[in-house]
Amino acid sequence: MTRLCLALLSLLLLSTTACEPVQVISNRRGDVDGRTYEFSSGGSFHPDGRGEWILRLRGDALWIARDRKGKITEYGTFKLSEPESDKLWRLVTKAQIASRPATARDDGGENVRYRFSLKNASKRLPHTIELRDDEVAGDEQLKILVTYEGRLIKKYTGKKPKF
Repeated sequence: MTRLCLALLSLLLLSTTACEPVQVISNRRGDVDGRTYEFSSGGSFHPDGRGEWILRLRGDALWIARDRKGKITEYGTFKLSEPESDKLWRLVTKAQIASRPATARDDGGENVRYRFSLKNASKRLPHTIELRDDEVAGDEQLKILVTYEGRLIKKYTGKKPKF
């Protein structure tokens, strides 16, 4: 009986080491290089009901959520293709978020504010800017960036954002 148990145990150990382990990752962080980009379209309680879209990009992983009148829907983390990831990071770089000052005007909270936040590996804190929707619409690089983000939201969630 003991020999049989040892033989079965040996067989079990050999069979488990012969196969590579399967890794299930429920919250994929992506190929992380220390950079993080976040975008918020603002307007969770916007009168037209469009809600706020929130994106977080780390490496090639894009997390998407939506806040609509306080009800948050998490769509999850998606692995972007290499061309999608490269394009999104290229557009973030072209938008020069790190060199932009935050908007100083106070409009009493009447306008929707877009929030762009960028953290590089070399900095401890992210650089965040907030801009009104008309300022984003008047800036070609930001407009291109936000439009592409909208396409990715549509592709990965099936929802067409209004921002």
